[in-house]
Amino acid sequence: MSVSLTHATVYTETFDIFTDPSSTTFVTHQSPVANDSNVATVTAFSLVGEQTVQFSSILSETKTGGLTPPIVNNFDTNLGTGWQVFSVDSDKANTWFFTLAQGGRAEVNGFGDSAPANDWLISPPVNLDIFSQEIVSFTTFTQFTDIGLPVSQQLRFLYSTNYSGSGDPSLATWIPLSFTLPAANSQVDTFSGNIDLSGITGSKVYFAFQYKSSGTGANTSTLWRIDNFNLRDAEPGFSIVETDNVTAVVEGGVSDKYEIALIRNPSAPVQVTVNPNPDLLFSTDNVNFFSTVTLTFTSGLRPQSVFVKAVNDTTAEGFERVTITHTVRTSDPSYSLLSAPTSDH
Repeated sequence: MSVSLTHATVYTETFDIFTDPSSTTFVTHQSPVANDSNVATVTAFSLVGEQTVQFSSILSETKTGGLTPPIVNNFDTNLGTGWQVFSVDSDKANTWFFTLAQGGRAEVNGFGDSAPANDWLISPPVNLDIFSQEIVSFTTFTQFTDIGLPVSQQLRFLYSTNYSGSGDPSLATWIPLSFTLPAANSQVDTFSGNIDLSGITGSKVYFAFQYKSSGTGANTSTLWRIDNFNLRDAEPGFSIVETDNVTAVVEGGVSDKYEIALIRNPSAPVQVTVNPNPDLLFSTDNVNFFSTVTLTFTSGLRPQSVFVKAVNDTTAEGFERVTITHTVRTSDPSYSLLSAPTSDH
C-alpha cells in the first residue's frame, strides 16, 4: 500500500513575444520543460514590437510515499502485507517464514541450511516525514546456541532510506538500530524497548531484521522469532513489561523482574521511584535489595529493570496479589503531569 504525495516546484521561464500595436494581444506559450502540463497565457496590453515576458509555472510531480504510522504487525496469520523476505546467502529456499508457534510469529532458523544464513525480513516503506517523535518496538525470542556469532550479530534491526523496495538488500545502505536483545538460548520473550526514530527522516524508509548464522548445524545456528512489531508516533508515557507477562516470587525463592521504559524522549531527566511495599524488596542489579529503588531516565528509550524479591518472614501467608506503585519526579511538564505507572503482581 502506498500514498501519493504531490510535490510542487516553481519553474521560471523567459520568452519573447511580438505584439500588434493596434490591439490587445493574447499569446499562448507551452513550456518545454518535461512533465510540465501547464500552458501559460500571457496578456499584453498596448505593447509595441518585441517584448520579453516572464512567467512562473508550477511543475507538479507525483511521488509515491510510504505507509503512515502507526504500522502494527503481530504476525498472527502470515508475515504481513507488504513484508518481504530475501536470502543474501546461496540457500534461497530457507529464510524467514510464518509459524503458528506461540500464537503466530515470524521465524528464521539456519539449522539444516546448505549455507550459513544471511536472511532478511523487510518491512513495507514507512513515511517518517509526517510526525516528529516516532518510535518502534517489538519482541524477540531465541533458542539454541551459535558459538561462532554473539547474539548481537545473530539478529540485527536496521533501516534504509535508499533501498529500492525489492531485490537484494545488500545493494542499499542499512544503518543498525540498538535494541534490547535476549540472552543466548534464553527461550523467553524479550521486549526491544521503545526505539527512538525521531532522528530519521524520509518518505520511504524501510526497516529490516537481518539474521545470520556461522554455520548450518548444531552450535552454529539458532532459532529466532519476531512478534508485536509496532511503529507509531509517541505520546509521553511509560511502558511496563513483565517476564512472561507475570511477576511471581516466593519467600526464600529467586527473584523475578519487570522493565520500565519511557515511550517518548524527555526534555529533562525523569526519575521513577518504586514505592515501598511491606511484602517486597527491590533491586536494580539483582544483587543488592532494598525497600525502594529509583530509576533515572535521561535520553534514549531503553528499558531499565526492576528485580523483585519476596520478604522472607515467619508469617504464614498464602497466595497474594500485590500492586507495585511508583512516584515520578521531573521538570519535564509532559511527564510531570502524567499518572505514575502501576503494576499488579
